[in-house]
Amino acid sequence: MTYSINLVPAYGRDYQTPEAVLKDWIAGKDFKIADIGSRWDGKYTSNSDWNGQAVRIRFNRLADFTILRGSEIVGSSRDDEEEAECDSCGKVAKLTRVIAYGIETNACDECRGQS
Repeated sequence: MTYSINLVPAYGRDYQTPEAVLKDWIAGKDFKIADIGSRWDGKYTSNSDWNGQAVRIRFNRLADFTILRGSEIVGSSRDDEEEAECDSCGKVAKLTRVIAYGIETNACDECRGQS
């Protein structure tokens, strides 16, 4: 899926689901451009600036993303989630890829401190 630009929630907001991101996007809330390849990096924007172009918005402590076009979700990092064994505790659950101190691992929500 192609998208125009990377955005993150503005003013310290965060979301747990793509649907929550979509709700605020439709409501016209501000997001911050987080795209070092763009001359607008660091500027604030909202859905009215994008005229239906696809944008990628990171959420869940920037661990996940969703791609929105207009008022619909067209892609998400959660589209292909599968259950597997957590590298930390061994629990079988839906995992998130985590990179810390240059080490890549898969961790469940409990080990990531999300529950």
